[in-house]
This record gives sequence, structure tokens and C-alpha cells, in this order.
Amino acid sequence: MRSQGHTASAGCISGLLKDLPLTPAANWVTPESARRLRGQATKGDREELVRVLVVEDDPAMRDLLIKVFEHLGLNAVGASGGSEAAAMVVAGNHFDLLLSDIRMNPMDGFALASVAKSLTPPTKVVLFTAYGEPDDERRARAAGADGYMSKPFSLKELLAMVQTLLRCEPPTGEGRS
Repeated sequence: MRSQGHTASAGCISGLLKDLPLTPAANWVTPESARRLRGQATKGDREELVRVLVVEDDPAMRDLLIKVFEHLGLNAVGASGGSEAAAMVVAGNHFDLLLSDIRMNPMDGFALASVAKSLTPPTKVVLFTAYGEPDDERRARAAGADGYMSKPFSLKELLAMVQTLLRCEPPTGEGRS
């Protein structure tokens, strides 16, 4: 028998997001930023601009993050582990943003980030974990991650990082090339 688990409803998501200073993705993801993300021309259809892959072995967390991104107008899908996500990337599915937990078996987030970056270098990768080790952020960057977060993180922090990455803005302190 399948477990019911906790799923996030649209009303629940609206309640979580109502106090955050958010704008729909259509207001901050432009055709130009999507072209910079992918290094190519896009169709110009905002619904096709940004694809997000959420990789999390906790179904409730995965569903919540997918619903948040959908609420913002992004095309979000999920994978229950690194191996499933890697198979999606290897099969040619393009994702502009990959959000992944680190501690998963048999493929962890570090290995997944390496695969994603080797096959689709423009993909922005954010790794997160509840079991942060002192060396995890360095390992995440070495694997190609563009961002790292420790759980629990706030939606405000996560979405601020996502907005910065999808706008193709350099991290604070770095100049534009």
C-alpha cells in the first residue's frame, strides 16, 4: 500500500509565499536571460524558458519545492534520487536549474552535479543537505555546484539564490565578464 505522505496544496503554498517579497518568474526570467543560461536561442515562450529539476529523496520536501516553482510559473519536475536524475540528464532532458539533496544512494548530489555539469555546463546547480559536513560546500563547488545550502533553509533564501542564478548575475563581489 502506498504511503499518503504530506503533499502541499496550492492554498498551502500560497500561504507560505504570501509574506515573501516574490514576483512571478515571468517578471524576472526574460528571453535574454534564458538565452544566456542556455547559450542559445529560445522559443520566447515564457513557459518554456526555465525547466527546474528537484532531486530529493524525501517525497514531501520534493513535492513542496516543485509546487513552489510551479506557483512561480516555472516548469518543475522531480526525481527521487541521483541515479534517476542522472538518467534524465543523460537521456537529453535539459534543465536550466537542478536543485539536489546531497545525501542519497546510490548516487549522491556531488556525483549528480558532476554529471549534469559535464553534459550540460550551462545548467545551474544548487546542492543542499541536512547533514552538513565542514567540507561539503567546498566539495559542492568542486563538483560544479553554483550554490550550496544547509537544511533547514528558508524559502526566501532559496528563492533569492534561484533568482540570482537564473538572472545570470555574478555572485556578490565578482565583476561581469
